[in-house]
Amino acid sequence: MTELPERLNIADWLLDARVREGRGDRPALLTDQGTFTYRDVQVLANRFGHMLESAGVAPEQRVIIALPDGPEFVAALFGTLKVGAVVVMVNPQLAVDAIEYFYSYTRATVALVHRYTAPAFQAAQRASGHLKQIIIVGEPVTTRAVEGASPELETFPSHRDDAAIWLFSGGTTGKPKAVVQSYHAGSAEALLWVRDRLESVFSVLGRRSDGAVSRQEHGGNALREDSEVPANRARERADNGESDGSPPGLCSAGPI
Repeated sequence: MTELPERLNIADWLLDARVREGRGDRPALLTDQGTFTYRDVQVLANRFGHMLESAGVAPEQRVIIALPDGPEFVAALFGTLKVGAVVVMVNPQLAVDAIEYFYSYTRATVALVHRYTAPAFQAAQRASGHLKQIIIVGEPVTTRAVEGASPELETFPSHRDDAAIWLFSGGTTGKPKAVVQSYHAGSAEALLWVRDRLESVFSVLGRRSDGAVSRQEHGGNALREDSEVPANRARERADNGESDGSPPGLCSAGPI
């Protein structure tokens, strides 16, 4: 297997590199909102990255992402990594007390949440001494901020030993604890598996005959754009320490 370079950022290795290789116009995401190419995803991720920087996010700080499956989740994840920050994935349907715990435990400075589930995250903020801002995806002010941001962003040159993503144990013997995925230790096998196959770069979504969107290979729960409680079963499994056979730190995926 290829040895990972010392300077390694997942966003560059799995997203920016596809554009540099001339694959930018190939489909990356298929959703009810349309088809997103690798370049489309890169631009959206860059804009999310700029929005996070405007919110004061600095390299190595934690950013909570509590979003349903879809283009915004993919862009938020890669945008967070692009600015050198650490992705903290949590279930968007958590209760207030659980959100308070994750705010305190992760000491995240910013949380990206969906407008349908934002009230619980806002209520939990009162008890947080570290969270500076909640960015509500789906609200007009956030949409304007994303659309007005630059489509260009230089990816932070993370070290392969830097933390990239926090997942969580199931909490069966107490409260959930972080399982920190670095760019190298704990993620190398997954990254090389993805690089070798080029089949699991993104969570590729396919349209069902009834208009819902579902993961093609792994039978993830459907996601409807108009649902008041969008499905997020894949990250809920991750929060509970379960596995669906995908490489660590990456969403379930269909063929590219």
